[in-house]
Amino acid sequence: TIYLVSALLTVILEIVFCVMLYLNIGLTYKYAPLAVISVLTFCVQIGPESFPNLLSSEIFPNHSRSKCKGILRAVSSIFSFAVLTCFPTIKTSLGLDGTYFLLALVLLLTLPPTYLYLPEAKDVDLNSVSQFYLPKASQFYTSFTPTESSLTLPTAGESKARIAMLCNSFGWTGDCLCTNTRSLL
Repeated sequence: TIYLVSALLTVILEIVFCVMLYLNIGLTYKYAPLAVISVLTFCVQIGPESFPNLLSSEIFPNHSRSKCKGILRAVSSIFSFAVLTCFPTIKTSLGLDGTYFLLALVLLLTLPPTYLYLPEAKDVDLNSVSQFYLPKASQFYTSFTPTESSLTLPTAGESKARIAMLCNSFGWTGDCLCTNTRSLL
């Protein structure tokens, strides 16, 4: 939620700064652009800038977390380098106000996929995150009678962690599924 709020504030503040540049408000109110940029920098640092590093600790399984974090950091650095390298060219062609509008538009377009497709690991133990990504074997009960040795149900703790992550990711309405008595097969 803090990512979504800070990202939306970043988009709004980038558009506000874009309008201030376009209308030359900084000539009349000298400290207004400084105030907007200061709050914008704060919002970027608590949201979109730090989000990949914070999220990577929660969504990658234990056995591959360090490799995945390294890859994510490398990709993030490449994108930061690309943005910083392209900034002077885009500023020359679109102007500073157009550049900030383009940045706001790109961030706004990345928010829905981020919100809809990234799993939420709130209230889930980090050791249980790796179980979330493990494929569960399908067992078809029409051709054999299950016995104690052939049927292995997940423990209540495993089910609770998987259900919590599913609920956090996709939401639900009605009763909470995250009780100790429900098994996720």
